[in-house]
Amino acid sequence: MNNKYRIFIFVIMLLLLIACSTTTTESETETLWAREFEHRRFFWIGNYDEIINLEVYVDDNDNQNNTIGITYYGEAYLDTNDNNIPDDTTNPINYKLGYFTLQTKGSSDFYLFDSSNNIIELNYCLPVYYVLGVRYKSIIGSDTIEIGSLQNDTIQLKLICPEQLDTTSYTWNYAMKNYYQILSPGSRLDSLSIYYITSGNEHKDKQNDTTYIELLGLDQNHDGLVDENTAFLSNRGLLRFPNREPFADSSILDDPDPVIYTNPYMTGNGKYYLLIFYSEIDTLD
Repeated sequence: MNNKYRIFIFVIMLLLLIACSTTTTESETETLWAREFEHRRFFWIGNYDEIINLEVYVDDNDNQNNTIGITYYGEAYLDTNDNNIPDDTTNPINYKLGYFTLQTKGSSDFYLFDSSNNIIELNYCLPVYYVLGVRYKSIIGSDTIEIGSLQNDTIQLKLICPEQLDTTSYTWNYAMKNYYQILSPGSRLDSLSIYYITSGNEHKDKQNDTTYIELLGLDQNHDGLVDENTAFLSNRGLLRFPNREPFADSSILDDPDPVIYTNPYMTGNGKYYLLIFYSEIDTLD
């Protein structure tokens, strides 16, 4: 076999290899209503101070799967003052006796913790009838205050997420309502617009010539695109608004829609929706 033929065969094989690894994209469109934020997944722990030694516990109301050494009997209670005194022991939304199991922190485990904002991010939405509580230490100046306790295998926790949703409970303030799972991780966001439906059934993506994505803080570069890594977290497919209840802000929106935060069982879809254009990227092996 002469050298020219060897080179020819090599080039053909290289071209075949490149063709087999070519990525293909498929354009898709998705609509999400403003009320479809991630429920029972993102939580502020109710404290602005520096937090250390955070521990997250869950009672799944199943006593058959308790684990010695990480499951403890005790109570989780509303404690808005962080003084280890229950605010309310009569309302079952604000007080829970049960068996609480310590959860593992990590991107592939139960939760992540954003220590700069004191926000817990679960890797999935907490099922109804599960209860989430925490214990931690809060650093205030030169003082360290312990919230919650574990003594003699009995635990006391600050209640963060009760069994069932109740917007009249203070725990509703711990629930973050500004995160949307708009894509599966790895998909490419091509564009995103927010639309407002007028009383005359017009669909508008601007208020007084300013787009809603800019008004609501998703486009702070003013280039017509959602800001990467601050508003759109591409590695997780998450959209994050800077305001905790973005569609209820009357200082920004001429016609806010606060009912989506006060009535989770509302009929109808509300006044605002997100229109998402994205691409699913596949690699051919």
